[in-house]
Amino acid sequence: MARKRKNGQGTVRLRSDGRWEGRHIVGYDENGKAKQKSVLAKTKAECVEKLKRLREEYTEVAPFKVKPDMRFGDWMNYWYENHCKPSIRPTTQKGYEEWIYVHAIPGLGHIPLNKLTQADCQKFLNEMKANGRKTHRDTKGPEMAERSVRSCYHVIRMALDRAIKDGLIKKNPILGVKLPPPEQKEMKVLSKEEIQRFLIQAKAEGMYELFLLELTTFVLSGTHDIDRMDGPLTIFTPSEKLPFLGMRAASTHTYPKDICGRDNSGIIFSMIAGADDRTCIHPDSRHVFHPVFGTPDTDNAVIENALRRLEFFVKVLAPNAVAESTIL
Repeated sequence: MARKRKNGQGTVRLRSDGRWEGRHIVGYDENGKAKQKSVLAKTKAECVEKLKRLREEYTEVAPFKVKPDMRFGDWMNYWYENHCKPSIRPTTQKGYEEWIYVHAIPGLGHIPLNKLTQADCQKFLNEMKANGRKTHRDTKGPEMAERSVRSCYHVIRMALDRAIKDGLIKKNPILGVKLPPPEQKEMKVLSKEEIQRFLIQAKAEGMYELFLLELTTFVLSGTHDIDRMDGPLTIFTPSEKLPFLGMRAASTHTYPKDICGRDNSGIIFSMIAGADDRTCIHPDSRHVFHPVFGTPDTDNAVIENALRRLEFFVKVLAPNAVAESTIL
């Protein structure tokens, strides 16, 4: 019997030719391969409206058959629509959809999920780095920035990790590939005037209190939406660099002996690299978790002082808020 897709809102993206394209899955063939229909428009609003009419026309689709030998591209689309898209912000979806529909699926989508190899992934990432830029090629050349290649790598890795969890494959073929080295940037120390401008901007974006806490106590902190976390939080210290998607879906990683946290869906923060994008707070957040970090030699009094200041800032913003804290 046919059924409604739970997250079948379709996807909208800006094409390289300047037109907007909307795509919607309208069914699946006997092998589980997704069948899609597309709409094109000059503006995003027009595209969204056309896509809405297309969804209404194809309200029900045949049940999706998830199986090991399905095409990797179909698995990526299924994973994004059902496991990823519902938990990320609309502003982040654009980045994910670019990595998936502009790069990963065209490059690897034809390969059966259970036949995808590390060599396939390595070749794809190498070609993406050397010739993957889709816009401004005349001024910036064909090469992709290493940060973009790493972001695409992380999205593919998450999709394959889910395939392992669902019993479709036994190991993740993208693990162990050689990524382009991160660009080295010289550390810059802010002047007093730059700090003032920074805090003014932070206040405009609702992050003033947290950054002020760090500047006044020299203790790092973070912010997460508890309702977006998947299961319990585990604090751990990695022995190697572990990749994850940071704020605004930017590629980043933990560091050896870093203080990190993860839930059932992956890493959500690093003391050094910061918060991830999936659980980062947004204007609608109501249950918030603030990790405050200190090194092993940090005196408890320093952490307690930071926690008191943080609670004070919270109470100023939300007088009726209930605050709980503990030191691990």
